[in-house]
Amino acid sequence: ETVHHDGVCFIAREKPVRDVDDALRALTPRTASRSVVVLLEDVKNPHNLGAILRVCAHFGVRVVLAAGATPSLSPAAMRTAEGGAEYVDVVPIGSGEDAARVVERLRGAGFQVVATSSHTNAKLGDAKLPARALVLFGSEGEGLSRALLDDADVTIAIPGSGALESLNVACASSVILWELFHSHR
Repeated sequence: ETVHHDGVCFIAREKPVRDVDDALRALTPRTASRSVVVLLEDVKNPHNLGAILRVCAHFGVRVVLAAGATPSLSPAAMRTAEGGAEYVDVVPIGSGEDAARVVERLRGAGFQVVATSSHTNAKLGDAKLPARALVLFGSEGEGLSRALLDDADVTIAIPGSGALESLNVACASSVILWELFHSHR
C-alpha cells in the first residue's frame, strides 16, 4: 500500500498480534534484570510510531505497549521503522483502566514506571534511571494523560535550550532510550 518500495516487493504473512502475557514471556531470563518496555499513549502519527519502533529495536527494547489511540502497524509505520517492526512486538492494551491495570502488572513484575513530561523540574541526568523500566511516552500534542503521569514512579524532562517546549515524541524516545541503554549495558 505504499509507492515508496525502492524497487523491491515482498509477499509476507502479517505479524501476529501478541497479548501482554505473550510479550512478557518474550523477555528472556538473560535480560530479566535489565529490561525496558515502552508504553505509547495516543501516539497517533504512524510515522512517529515507526520511528519509535526503529529506536526501540536499535536499543534492544522488544515490547511496545500501544494504549489509547496509538494505531496498529500500518504500511507507513512499517516503512518508517525500517526493519524495527519485525524485532519489536506492538501490543494493544486499550486505554484508561486497561492501561492502568497493565502498568500495575508490570510494576508487580519489578518494573519501575518512568514518565516523560516537559512540565516537570526533574531533568534527565539528575537521577539514575532504573535497569528494569516501563517508559511512558504521550501523544504528540497533549503528552501523557494525568492518570498515567500520576501513576509514575519517576517523571523526567529532557533539558534543552528552551527555544522549544519539547521534542517530538520519536526524538524524545531516542534520547531516553539511549540514556537507559548507556546506563545499563
